Amino acid sequence: MVYSGKTRRIKSPGSGLGGFSTTLTINETQKNIWSREVLSLLEIYQSSNDSLKHEDNACLNFVNGCLNQLYTTIEEYRHGLRIKTSSLSDYTPCTEYIIEKFIRRGIVTLHLEIDCQKALIRYDHIDEILQRQYLVEKPTDQLIQLVERLCHMKTNLEKTKHELNLLKNNAFVHLSFHPFDHQSIVEIPQINCIEQPSLQEQLYEQYKIIVEHTKHNTYSNYISSIEKQISFYEKQFHNGKNELWKISRALRTNDNFSSFMLHLIDQRLANINASMECINKYKTELFHTNSTHYVHQLH
Repeated sequence: MVYSGKTRRIKSPGSGLGGFSTTLTINETQKNIWSREVLSLLEIYQSSNDSLKHEDNACLNFVNGCLNQLYTTIEEYRHGLRIKTSSLSDYTPCTEYIIEKFIRRGIVTLHLEIDCQKALIRYDHIDEILQRQYLVEKPTDQLIQLVERLCHMKTNLEKTKHELNLLKNNAFVHLSFHPFDHQSIVEIPQINCIEQPSLQEQLYEQYKIIVEHTKHNTYSNYISSIEKQISFYEKQFHNGKNELWKISRALRTNDNFSSFMLHLIDQRLANINASMECINKYKTELFHTNSTHYVHQLH
């Protein structure tokens, strides 16, 4: 996170996630960049430790302290495991392998979450570099505020688009694993209390039709509301880009806006898009993993 040279090629993680690369001149941005999570945790830590005055040193000491505590805890667990397994006469390497395989299968979703968080930290890191480089170009306050609004609009737009795709792709899979037919008459007290079997069956079929119709309408209404939200965000983002274009065209006549500044803005927007795709990829894999686990439980 420290830059020693004057230029640095910035590349977003995961070329398959809409990655991009660009060469930026680094001068005033030669400062350590710490993730928001570290800074948030540090605020809590600093409240009880007034001796930490310099942010960079404080972050470094804080992270090193957390890592040392983690390594110590891991070693304590390993030591405790060795003590317990040494007293078991039938504990073999095969038994250990089975246990490790079971544990690895149980923490697949945790690994997915960790990989996603690591990628998002890198995207935040890239955004911070681009933002600092943009400020080095000395944009006007109006441009700074407009770009921040534009980035916020882009985030809302891409996030909502991906949520819609996730819903469309996963809803029917979820419903196929949870069909109404799995619910028996016994689980519906209002129908189960009826003594006549034929009337029970008749009411059950009517109840089933109503439930399925309600589920379908709810799904359709939800999809429609998201699509309307996307249209609103698209119009909002389009208006924001038009405003940026008008301001930049006016400032170019006074040499207060360069093509490089526009390039940095485009890179920030591309980085936002890539980060939203990363989250979408994580949620898709998580849903697939949980669905597979559910199928295994059924069998």
